[in-house]
Amino acid sequence: MLKKIITEIKARKIRKWLAIHISTALTTIGAINLISSRYNLPDIIFDVAFIVAVCTLPVTLVMAWFHSGDQPKKIRKSEIAFYSLVMIGMLFLLVNRIFLTGEEQIEVVEKSIAVLPFKNFGDSKEDEYFADGVTEDILTQLSKVNNLKVISRTSVMKYKNSSKTMREIAKELGVESVLEGSVRRTKDRVRIVGQLIDAKTDKHIWAETYDREIKDIFEIQSEVAQKITAALMITLSEKEKEKIEKKPTNNIEAYTYYLKGRDYLNRLTPDDIETAVMFFKKALQYDPGYALAYAGLGEAYAQKFRAFGLGDQWSDSSRVMCEKAIKLDPQIAEPYIALGLNLFYNGKMHLALEQYLKAVNINPGSFAAADVGQVLFLLGSLSESIPWLEKSIKIDPTRWNGYRNLGLVKFALGRYEEAERFFLKVLELMPEHTYVLVDLTRLYMLTGQIPKAEALLKKAFENNPESGRVNFCLGELNMFNGNFKAAKNYIKKSIEVSSIEYGPAVEYAFLLKREGEAKRSSEIFENVIKYDEAEITLGMENHNYPYELARSYSVIGNKKKSLENLKLAIKYGWRFYLYTKADPLLENVRTDSQFTSLLNEIKKEIERMGGKVI
Repeated sequence: MLKKIITEIKARKIRKWLAIHISTALTTIGAINLISSRYNLPDIIFDVAFIVAVCTLPVTLVMAWFHSGDQPKKIRKSEIAFYSLVMIGMLFLLVNRIFLTGEEQIEVVEKSIAVLPFKNFGDSKEDEYFADGVTEDILTQLSKVNNLKVISRTSVMKYKNSSKTMREIAKELGVESVLEGSVRRTKDRVRIVGQLIDAKTDKHIWAETYDREIKDIFEIQSEVAQKITAALMITLSEKEKEKIEKKPTNNIEAYTYYLKGRDYLNRLTPDDIETAVMFFKKALQYDPGYALAYAGLGEAYAQKFRAFGLGDQWSDSSRVMCEKAIKLDPQIAEPYIALGLNLFYNGKMHLALEQYLKAVNINPGSFAAADVGQVLFLLGSLSESIPWLEKSIKIDPTRWNGYRNLGLVKFALGRYEEAERFFLKVLELMPEHTYVLVDLTRLYMLTGQIPKAEALLKKAFENNPESGRVNFCLGELNMFNGNFKAAKNYIKKSIEVSSIEYGPAVEYAFLLKREGEAKRSSEIFENVIKYDEAEITLGMENHNYPYELARSYSVIGNKKKSLENLKLAIKYGWRFYLYTKADPLLENVRTDSQFTSLLNEIKKEIERMGGKVI
């Protein structure tokens, strides 16, 4: 029997057809593998070719068995059934590979990269700051390239020592490529290893090791940036190349102290800011012309002024340091960002915007795009702010600020579903974040979705009943619904947690007045009015101050000043139509024709920017 089968195989030339099929399949698969490696094509192309080659093998053998003779033969029904089964099996495998199994496809923006924190392979753990500094400097160099999206430091540092795969990280950040590496510093030498990985295929696009004297650190960073852009097929302009190759200092000691200063500055605590200042000053001792060190001092002093409230003198010192840095080197972005921060903290919104725009012009990939978007939003230029805020989210996809600001813009424009989506994204990124609870409560409250607001706050209160902001939200919801007694209890509790200076003072004063506690109410309003008017006199262009004054004057019965301040708030960028229309604190001016006119002014501004109000 076996002898007869072997004879038939020879007669029907089965071995010949088998050899042809295998050689053709191997040649095709080999060619696909070669092309895929050269052009970084997805692995799925190779897998599809392999599945087709394997599944068509039995078809080739059956065809050869029944139809290899000289005389053509009719295809039998059993053959058709067999071929159909093979085709169904092949389709099942293809569908399973393409749609049901394997890694989820990564949605990426073309020409995009995440520079993951380089590992510190030095002998000392204290060299961690140096590895992080090298990472940030390479990231900054790449951000100078106009046609490349570079993920910000804030987002990539979250993956320091992460156990996630490259593909998972790339998917979360929305990039097509990832740079990883290591740094080893020993005395006067540095060894930097870098490898660029394609996120879709997990293949290495470029890899190199640099083992040089530490004085060559800037050349290494410049070379890495240029090799990466070349690997990503980006052509650098002469201006971009010049920016990347420019040395920030010729003194390695100054650079080392600057990196230490920046490391502490990023921690944003009062003690760490003091340490950062010390290191920046040491950097300047080694290189008095080091512009980046002056910019670092400018930012540190701005934080001492506003974030930690250590006195107005730090604002002046910040401005002096920033201006010194700009004079030394007007072609770096950092001093403009620091000066923008100083001006922002001082409420000089238009001047801050100018500085942030200068920074983005120098470094197109700078996260100053988020600052531009935020300032435009606060100035009431809602439609102009959107592309900047969208860009900030692409650059820094794991940071909540951009999503919240974009949600507020959409809320003001009447795009309520979009606003809700962005606010919920903030909660997804920062479940403990309570700022956005105020935004969501107001969105639901003002658009008639009271059950949603109640469910949101019920859960938040169960999780943290002592939260000042959760209690404020419950108070405001009750206040807008006319439940003033319950509102007062919640607002009072929120103040006990936070303090009257930083809590919802005007709401509490309004509720006290309604409950007959006129004296305490008047004291609070007097303090609020004094503070807000002083800030406006100093040149604060923040719409919250005049809006708070409009509410305060309305409650105490000064309609003229209430409407004057509402007009000023609109001039400064107040665009929340629904809130203004329903605000209980404005009830004393609501029937005034000027109030109606101002409300219509907000409405027209929103409609001019493509929004709508209900």
